[in-house]
Amino acid sequence: MLDVPTIAESGYPDYRVSVWYGIAAPARLPDEIAQKISASLDRALNDDGFRASLEKIGFPVFRPRSAAAIGEFIDADRARWSGVIKAQSITLD
Repeated sequence: MLDVPTIAESGYPDYRVSVWYGIAAPARLPDEIAQKISASLDRALNDDGFRASLEKIGFPVFRPRSAAAIGEFIDADRARWSGVIKAQSITLD
């Protein structure tokens, strides 16, 4: 194996990147429909066979989260990346 330093060893000890996916719906989606979608997703994401098939191809699946937990996750991710964007003076072309 090559002697290649990790990102942390290269001077970036707080480096963290991840890719995540989610399902979004219109804000005014009726609760009944939102609950049906959520229940269907929960069944699929909690099915061991389905999870195993995705994990086999390198796609880790996390257990479903509540709407509040998803909101907190997105807020934290947005705050983290906002800091990176501002610190690096990143702008859109």
